[in-house]
Amino acid sequence: DRRQRQMCIRDSRLIGLTGVVTKEIKPGEKGEVKIEYQTWQAISRENQTFNCGTQVVVSEIIGNKLLVQQIKEIDIN
Repeated sequence: DRRQRQMCIRDSRLIGLTGVVTKEIKPGEKGEVKIEYQTWQAISRENQTFNCGTQVVVSEIIGNKLLVQQIKEIDIN
């Protein structure tokens, strides 16, 4: 559907942004993530469980759902 494709392209700016889980995300189930004052449906990219309050990063968008994963720490030493 053209409208959904346009939405996906428009919202591709969300990839790489961090958000906070507002509804628990379990493997294979949708939860919710808040990014920039807006709530989005989200699923776990790596079949992990994310509790409310957990910070995650958006890695991909599929349809109207965000694929999120754990934020990886970078060692700068």
